[in-house]
Amino acid sequence: ATSYYPAGVSSPSIQSGQAFFVRSSGAAGSVTFTETCKIGSNRLVNRISPVARERRYFRATLFTQGAVIADGNAVVFDPAFDNGINADDAYKFPNAGENFGLVRNGQKLSVEARRPVNKTDTLFYSITNLRKLPYELRFAPKNMQNIGFKAYLIDNYLHNSTELSLFDSSFITININNDSLSYAADRFFVVFKKRDSLAPGASEYLKNNDLTQVDFKKQSSSISVYPNPVENKIIQLHFINQAAGTYQLKLTNNLGQPVYSSGITVSDFSSIHSINVGHGLPSGSYLLNALSAEGKKTVLRVLVK
Repeated sequence: ATSYYPAGVSSPSIQSGQAFFVRSSGAAGSVTFTETCKIGSNRLVNRISPVARERRYFRATLFTQGAVIADGNAVVFDPAFDNGINADDAYKFPNAGENFGLVRNGQKLSVEARRPVNKTDTLFYSITNLRKLPYELRFAPKNMQNIGFKAYLIDNYLHNSTELSLFDSSFITININNDSLSYAADRFFVVFKKRDSLAPGASEYLKNNDLTQVDFKKQSSSISVYPNPVENKIIQLHFINQAAGTYQLKLTNNLGQPVYSSGITVSDFSSIHSINVGHGLPSGSYLLNALSAEGKKTVLRVLVK
C-alpha cells in the first residue's frame, strides 16, 4: 500500500502475480519493498471492469514471417481521457528486437488514452529495428463499429491508403527491403474520417497540426499467403481490395501436377480464407493458382511444412 495514491483510486495495492513498470518524472531513483509494505487482503485484478469493457479499443500488432508476435500497441478511446500525455498513457519501453509503438508530441507510447474519435484524429506509429523480411500488421478494433468513421492506414513509402475494418481484424503484409524508406520509423499512420466525407482514392490527415490533402492514386490490393511456410497443412489466403466473385484455386507440385483444387467466394474488401489441403500432403514447395471470375490469374509460391 502507498500513501501517494489519492483516496479514490480503486487499486492502490500491487496484487500477487502482477507486474509493473516505474518511470521517474525526475532524476532516476529506486523502489524498495519491506515486510511492512505487505497487506493481509487481496482482490481480483485481472477481470475487466464493466467500464473498461465498454471502452473503444484500437489495437495494432506486428507479426514476424513466422507468425510470431514481435511487438504491439493499443489506443483506448473514452470521454474520461484527454488527448494529452499523462498518467493514463503508458510509455514505450524499447525491445532488443522489433519495436512497434505510438508517437504523440515526441513521446513514444505503448498505450495511448484518448477522447472519443473526432474528424481530425490521427494515430502516429513508430516502427524500428525491422529486418529485411516480410512482416504482417494486424489491426484489431473493439466496440468501434458504430462510431460513424472509417479508418485508413497511410503508407508513406508506397504512397497509398488501405481501409481498415472497424468491425473485424485487418491483416496487412509489408515488405522490408534495402531502401531505407521501407523501414523508416514514421512509415505508417492511421487517419479517421467521417463515413460521408471520404472521396474514392483520397484521404485527409492531420499531421503537425496542419490539415493536408493527400491524393492516393494507388489503393493497396493483394492476394497473399500468410504465414508462409504454411503450418498444419492449412493455407491462410488473404484477399485485400480484390474483385468480388468466385475464385478457382489450384495447388500444383514442382512437377506441375495438381494436388488440390477448390472454389471460394470473395465478397469483402479484406478477407481471409482457410484452405485445408489435407494432412497427407508432403512437405515441400508448391504453386497456388487463384483464377478470378474475370480471368485474372495470381500465382503464389507456397512452402508447406
